[in-house]
Amino acid sequence: MEPAKDRGEHDRCFLRGWVGGVGVAIFLLIYAGLEMWNFPLTMATLYDDDGPILYAQQFREPSLFAGDCQTGTDLATRLPFKLWTTAMNWIPALGWRFLDVNPYHATWLLTLVQGLGIAFAVYLLTLSLAGRRSLAFAAMVFACLAAPWIWAPANYGNDRSWNFMPYPANLALASALLAFRSLAISRPKAALGWLAVTAV
Repeated sequence: MEPAKDRGEHDRCFLRGWVGGVGVAIFLLIYAGLEMWNFPLTMATLYDDDGPILYAQQFREPSLFAGDCQTGTDLATRLPFKLWTTAMNWIPALGWRFLDVNPYHATWLLTLVQGLGIAFAVYLLTLSLAGRRSLAFAAMVFACLAAPWIWAPANYGNDRSWNFMPYPANLALASALLAFRSLAISRPKAALGWLAVTAV
């Protein structure tokens, strides 16, 4: 009789986990759809055109930008620092120059990964620490709507909409949270791996 009870409890846990996973997936799809629908406008209104597409274009055809300045600095001087310090910039640039992949599409994909990665990493970290799917789901929704990582005196104007704006610090946030989660569940090698991804 006892094994049957155990099987029944296992089946209920599996069903709750499956339903919870579907709920998370549906929320993330709706969230990404709402935030990414105006991505062309987001890219068109970047301050001082400081984004991956500019650096990809300059990396591919530097002669087009000869003598151009950005925030008072020559673009040719800024390019190495902007390009090689974050995957948000060098992935579209390398793809455009060597593989002829439009930097808009690469930037769109990286930005989608950035926004969804933050949300899902918050969910996994909370689930690992609290052990409750409902609490992890609530924490994920709160993080998506409130973006608590911007609540700092150093914040210079970003808000939750930056979750889906190409921004290197936000791209690194998900892997940093997953590194903390790996430490919390006693997986130091995985934590080092996620920290390496964060550094890229």
